[in-house]
Amino acid sequence: MIVPRVRGAALGLLALGMLGAGTGRATADVNASTSNASTFSATALYSPTAPAAAPLGHTASVTWTASSPQNGNGYIVSGANIGSSSGTACPAAAASYAFVAGTAATSLTDSTSLAGGTDGTYVCYLLRTWVADPGWTSADALPTAKTAIGFFATSVTLANGGTGGRLDTGDTIVITFDQAVNTSGLTVSQVCAAVASKTVYVGAGTGVATCPTTATVGTLTGIQLSSTLSVDGAFAVTSAVWTNSSRTLTVTLGAQNMGALAISVAAGTTTYTPAALTSSSGAAAICTTAICKPTTTTVP
Repeated sequence: MIVPRVRGAALGLLALGMLGAGTGRATADVNASTSNASTFSATALYSPTAPAAAPLGHTASVTWTASSPQNGNGYIVSGANIGSSSGTACPAAAASYAFVAGTAATSLTDSTSLAGGTDGTYVCYLLRTWVADPGWTSADALPTAKTAIGFFATSVTLANGGTGGRLDTGDTIVITFDQAVNTSGLTVSQVCAAVASKTVYVGAGTGVATCPTTATVGTLTGIQLSSTLSVDGAFAVTSAVWTNSSRTLTVTLGAQNMGALAISVAAGTTTYTPAALTSSSGAAAICTTAICKPTTTTVP
């Protein structure tokens, strides 16, 4: 297999940080070859496998399985920012990636500007095996892994569990985040629907006749609400369950305990804006810019 040469600043940085750099020479035959004054052997460089990446606060964790056999001195990790769509595929060409770091380990925490880019966007990582002299990298495969940048909500879904077209007992609100949420001290005991402002407060206290204007989890805005005389309504929460390693919250509504009139819901686009949540790793503050606010057209 042909293995391309690593050039310039990337090789210089990597040579400084690499453990156990080799001293043999290499050629650009079908296989990389090493030699010294008395021996010569053909050595193929194989890429690592099973790359994975995940956000950690405002850094990113990158892991992989060692190449087998590992005939190099370690690994090159390169990265590329790919925008705000989770569906965007990682680039296929190595030239699209910028050098991040070199390591002899099978994991890396990236705290560079790639992982610290714009919250709500995504970064791809390319993993290759590396040999120090003269600086070849594996080319039998180009394994990549993708992860979100920063801490933000990725989706929100409303589902009916009672009477269709109404907020009532059994309805659920499901919110998913890109990384684990710090749930310490976070209570979700009430959901309040402010009809005139078309806002649902998730994790709100109960007012006397109108909804409070704060919420522990956040707000749903733009939802099409109505009731007689635009009277607000609040609901006890029968359960607020964190799953998916504290990345997904499912809130189930109980009985209405404020505003005796039914709260009707019509089709529309609803936007979730989070409260001041933090990630469980790195205590990163949640992103609240437009690209970090998921929407839904589902209704109870």
